[in-house]
Amino acid sequence: MKKPKFELSRVFNNGEQEPPQVVPISEVIESAKMNRRGFLKTGMAATAAVAILKDWDVFGKENNVASAQNCDVFAHNGSVTALAVSSDGNLLISAGDDNIIKLWQLPDGALMKTIGNVPATTSLAIHPDGKIFATRGVNNSIQLRSLPDGELMKTLEGHSNIVNALKFSIDGNFLVSGSSDHTVNIWNMTGENQYKYQKIMWYKDAVHTVAVSPDGNTWASGCDDTAIVLGNFDGDVTKTLKGHSKAVSALDFSSDDRYLASVSNNNTMIIWDLEDGTIVKQMDNHAREDSHLRSLSLKNMVVSESNDNEITLWSFPFFNSIKKINTKVNVFSVTPDEKLLVVGTKEKTIQLWSLPDGNSIKCLMDLKCSSSSVKGITYTVQNEYGQLITFTLPCGSPIPSGAKCVCNCVPGSVCSCNNHCSCNKVCTCNSQQRSYCSCNQVCTCNLVYR
Repeated sequence: MKKPKFELSRVFNNGEQEPPQVVPISEVIESAKMNRRGFLKTGMAATAAVAILKDWDVFGKENNVASAQNCDVFAHNGSVTALAVSSDGNLLISAGDDNIIKLWQLPDGALMKTIGNVPATTSLAIHPDGKIFATRGVNNSIQLRSLPDGELMKTLEGHSNIVNALKFSIDGNFLVSGSSDHTVNIWNMTGENQYKYQKIMWYKDAVHTVAVSPDGNTWASGCDDTAIVLGNFDGDVTKTLKGHSKAVSALDFSSDDRYLASVSNNNTMIIWDLEDGTIVKQMDNHAREDSHLRSLSLKNMVVSESNDNEITLWSFPFFNSIKKINTKVNVFSVTPDEKLLVVGTKEKTIQLWSLPDGNSIKCLMDLKCSSSSVKGITYTVQNEYGQLITFTLPCGSPIPSGAKCVCNCVPGSVCSCNNHCSCNKVCTCNSQQRSYCSCNQVCTCNLVYR
């Protein structure tokens, strides 16, 4: 039987349309067969392909390359090692090898909280209710911390080696952890068995990454022994996928739970069909063989690390390289609405990029990590729980209605805000004596920044 073909063309927002191209379905889903199941598979793939093509105009031309703006501000005092975005997309948590965790407001990037003297971590997870987050603790433990204050609530002990990966289930009832002790633990987060765990001992080597399906029914894990193990939250292992020849370092489910993306240290990315466990797409030479890729996103498009200094945006399911972002990426995360790409670098910066066009937006700023010439504003807002949260933004940034000024930007080359400014005062430079700042009694923050 001849392989089916589809006629597809790119349709742009201005109404223009390119001449149609005949595309073999094998280019969309290579493993499709023309039985009843295969027919459904090809039909779904073609529908997805048309949807992707209609949006191609926002990307520009294929293989377009974007370079990060030169950040003159820094987010950490060392490499950024982990990122997590809340389910509502309004909170970003970052960790660095400076042993500090920071909370940032999205999308404006305001710094909200700094938590010092924490163990360095490569994994963070935010609970779906936005009230707690999980991070690596001391002595192979897991710390649960409250939000937005970052206070330590609970320490979970159950691993005998370092914890490498953390992920909450979609309903928030479970926390999945992967460890170098060759196990995955499933922690109960509610009920009478709260904080107790089931141990999945299915691995021959260290577990580096875990993922949870959007429907909340399946978890996946990847490890040094090259296998991908899937299971349910009853503690059962339901499937094992084998196709990599080196350690699996990152995983992500598609938004419809149908596909799983994986990357490994043999510079290969694989897209799996979870209905039958077959390989839909395999991309070899995806990155340098010595690269340790730790981030991956598979939703309406694929976002992946391509090498130490590059992120690639791919069309799905065609896997055309749409745009490359040149930046010294160490880790990245995509917001749930897929409108924002957050990149943590080895150069102490956190960058925000717009999606799907891949344009650079801004670099996040912590005044304490940046040079003394960098100026900023700080303001306070009372949240829904009555807590007073302090935010820091670059000079010229708008502050929200109802916010109270703590310190305003100060003109001059040597003056800066000091800790004596109160909420109803504005800091200004003394033109005669530049060694100190004085405060006027009238708060003009809202007027200046509106």
